[in-house]
Amino acid sequence: MVKGRSTKVVGVRVPDGVYTRIKALADKQGLTVSEWCKVNLVRSAGLLPDGEVRAHHKSVNTIKGG
Repeated sequence: MVKGRSTKVVGVRVPDGVYTRIKALADKQGLTVSEWCKVNLVRSAGLLPDGEVRAHHKSVNTIKGG
């Protein structure tokens, strides 16, 4: 990671049909595909916008580092 940067880029390859569905959902919400993916990854990981773990996810083992 670049010095001073606290983010990482995540990429994923999806089938055309999945992309079409994600694009439609993103458009409906006024988001780009990248923004939609980020929002949903964060939600799925049980994180709050500030990066804190949601209370009901704290009992789940988390992977640190990476």
